[in-house]
Amino acid sequence: MSSLKTKCDSLFLTPLDGLRGEDGEPLSSREIVPFLIKSFGGPAFAGISNDLQAGILCSVLKTGQEQGSTAARMLLQAMSGTPVSGLPVTVNRNGKRVINVTALRKLGISVRPVVLRGAELVTTVE
Repeated sequence: MSSLKTKCDSLFLTPLDGLRGEDGEPLSSREIVPFLIKSFGGPAFAGISNDLQAGILCSVLKTGQEQGSTAARMLLQAMSGTPVSGLPVTVNRNGKRVINVTALRKLGISVRPVVLRGAELVTTVE
């Protein structure tokens, strides 16, 4: 981890549930993420909401609203005669911004209010 501190500005963490601890038992993200954040000492980002309250700084999450809207649009196209093979593969374009204010304070980051506008604010659960 010490080499990461000098080579990286931040960490992006994917789901870590199931990694085994020293005793061989599977750990949860709630156990792993705080250890990694403390060891790294800098900001960490994730793509899932579970890790945000474990100390992740921020994330942009996929929303069911966007995915449902896209699925409904595609279904209507298929029902109107467009072959399913003719429907494009799509990616999410919008997401829900989530910022952990505990992590902001811990890292000494101050942000302009406009950055917080529209974002969901969470705190670290210790």
